[in-house]
Amino acid sequence: MKSIKKTYLILGTFLIVLILLLFFLGEIVVPFILAVFLSFILNPIIEKIQTKIKNRSLSVISFLLGIFLLISTTTLFLGNHIIEDSQRFVSSVEIFMEKNGEKIKNFKKELLSIIDDKSNGNKLKDEVEKIEKDFNKPTEKEDSKTEKKDSEETIVSALETIYKAFTGDESGKVEPKTKSWSLIYIFTYLIIYTVIILYTYDYFEDIFNKFLKHKKLQQNGFFKNFKTLFIDYFRQRTKVVFLSTLIFIVGFSILDLPGGVIIGIIAGLLTYASEFHYLSLPLTLVGCWVLSVEQNSSFLIFFAAVLFIYILVSILEETFFSSKIMKSVRGMNPAITILAFAIWTTIFGDFVGTVIALPLTQIIMIYGKSMIMYLEEENLIEARREKNQD
Repeated sequence: MKSIKKTYLILGTFLIVLILLLFFLGEIVVPFILAVFLSFILNPIIEKIQTKIKNRSLSVISFLLGIFLLISTTTLFLGNHIIEDSQRFVSSVEIFMEKNGEKIKNFKKELLSIIDDKSNGNKLKDEVEKIEKDFNKPTEKEDSKTEKKDSEETIVSALETIYKAFTGDESGKVEPKTKSWSLIYIFTYLIIYTVIILYTYDYFEDIFNKFLKHKKLQQNGFFKNFKTLFIDYFRQRTKVVFLSTLIFIVGFSILDLPGGVIIGIIAGLLTYASEFHYLSLPLTLVGCWVLSVEQNSSFLIFFAAVLFIYILVSILEETFFSSKIMKSVRGMNPAITILAFAIWTTIFGDFVGTVIALPLTQIIMIYGKSMIMYLEEENLIEARREKNQD
């Protein structure tokens, strides 16, 4: 019993340290954590390659070369389209803001009049005024429109525009004042960590086996729950995300929706949580508005077409994806999922909180369930011991 208590104590301490690291160094720690998860998901592919190429290092090299060729081919044929699509989306958002400036100002005045009547409205009032101030800032875009933006600036700009539209302004949140990493840095470190972990996978697997495959942890179902609810879930869910992303990108491209590729990727990634892809639906509104203006058609026609794509993914989720891919593997209850996102984004901020919400909540729930089972087992043993003494 002492050994299992020690193991639970170590796991609990690890969770606490992990949460503290995420709070204070979230953007630095997240790439490593994502790389570990990604390596566990990709390892079965490496093992299949090893059936043909026995050497682990050569198998990893072969896999990485395949990924590199796939990305290079995609960039070669779709790179210009993605850049132009990103530019079109950013321009559409800017035009939409200019066209609806008066409506936004009127809404702001009405909102501030309501806030003035509330005793605790000063903070929200300041936030609205800040948004309005940022909106009315003079720009020098007229002088720079003739200059061609390079691909990196365009894509990052599109991502930032979408991310701000999706998450809102974060200035009201109380977060550690650390220098924010850009998405380019985070993505670069993610790739570096993933490659290194894939090459040294045995080292991480030994640590995994040492703690999570403890005999007592296997007996009370901790390892089984961890494998089923965490590793298997994300491994199978990644297949669903990949297929859903393809559906969104192809569908939006057929509609010629501005920002269709990037919005499709975001909507696809949101399918890691069942039915969460609908959260990206507001991002398509500007695109539908642009299409209605360009083609002199009703906005509702294009929005209905976009909504059909979302509903199609939901239908596939309940039929093909659940029966053929996920099978008996199930994720968290949707209500718990929403609560998890609300809690972790409030604590860690929108970016870090969104990334770690599902995996961290899964781990905590598995740990808690296993601890309860262990305590019940210990109480049962204690009751039997007292009964035998009587």
